[in-house]
Amino acid sequence: MRHKVILDREVAVELGVDQRKVSRVTAEFIRQLGLHLAEYGVLSIEGLGSFRIGPVDKPHEATLVTGTFKKNGRREVRKIEIPSYLRVHFSKGPTLKKLLDEQYKESTMEKYGVDENIDQENLEKKAAKGCPECGSKLTKHGSILVCPKHGTEPFEDEHRGP
Repeated sequence: MRHKVILDREVAVELGVDQRKVSRVTAEFIRQLGLHLAEYGVLSIEGLGSFRIGPVDKPHEATLVTGTFKKNGRREVRKIEIPSYLRVHFSKGPTLKKLLDEQYKESTMEKYGVDENIDQENLEKKAAKGCPECGSKLTKHGSILVCPKHGTEPFEDEHRGP
């Protein structure tokens, strides 16, 4: 997680401006965003998305345990409702969606074009060394080896046509 002070520093360096000035501007900007959201219930930030205040469907529930935790001790478990009337909902904007898709595309990509006619025993021996691309530990799904980063791509037959 990045903190505001780190982002302020990076912006200050990028713009060639004193970090304290950047910090004051961003603090006031965030304050104004909060005021606007509280007053109007909606806020849209180009490139990021939209915030909307809405009611909570049901109150939050918490569990309280009182008494002793010794063996055979008396304990009482109670559930209490914590009223929570408002919630801030966030919807990603198209620019943020695109950035997230680009950022996480590689790690979530599934590959299915594995040639299972090759010698699996030999393949597993090679795989014991880890992924041929990055050296990561492989997982096995049935008779298919999968790298957490590259999926099944390192094991696909590159010579097969569509």
